[in-house]
Amino acid sequence: MVDQLMAYSHRGVHGPHQRLDLAALIARTVSICQSTFDRKISIKTELDGEIPAVKGNASQLEQSLLNLMINARDVLADIGGRLPAIHISAAVVALDAHAASSPDARAGTFVRLQVRDNGDGMDATTLEQVFDPFFTTKEIGQGTGLGLSTVYGTAHQHGGWVECESELGQGTTFSLYLPLAEMERTDEGEDEPRGETEGDETLLVIDDEEFVLSILSRGLKERGYRVLLAQNGREGLEIL
Repeated sequence: MVDQLMAYSHRGVHGPHQRLDLAALIARTVSICQSTFDRKISIKTELDGEIPAVKGNASQLEQSLLNLMINARDVLADIGGRLPAIHISAAVVALDAHAASSPDARAGTFVRLQVRDNGDGMDATTLEQVFDPFFTTKEIGQGTGLGLSTVYGTAHQHGGWVECESELGQGTTFSLYLPLAEMERTDEGEDEPRGETEGDETLLVIDDEEFVLSILSRGLKERGYRVLLAQNGREGLEIL
């Protein structure tokens, strides 16, 4: 709880920021949610082309996305008459000083990560307090009220910000804006993306989600590996 409050106040101490593949981070988090959420909830992912790297702390950003997903899941628990759905998207956006609704917004090019649900939405009073520490609409014992405030703090620690748009009956959209990572320079002054691991071995990757397979395959191939893909255990054994 102390760590989450420190994050909200932008004073938390965490690991060093590194270049991160946001698409891979999204894939990991979505895989966790698809494995643990109610199967009735439809989870869709949309990436707008090649998403450039951001610079940050992987565990913090992954936890922030997970918090947004869990918040959406909890909202969808009470809707009726329609299929509950969560939509995650990522895109590069160029903003001027007035292009976003948050007072924290600024001009520049950012990666915008959005989590949208088709729940019942929030009224104006709730919307104003949504990032306040300990504020929650859940029953006692169902939440600490620190999930969204942690997202708020993490966004600012990464040089970005978070916005929330919601209307009663229209669902809710959280938008996390993150600055692009600067390209690292070699001694010759050329841009060189650097992976944590490189090799030339052959790897067999098994996952039942086509999106996850695609992200993992691309990332591993960029690091020099030969990749074999399978969508289930039986197919993986046959390939092996």
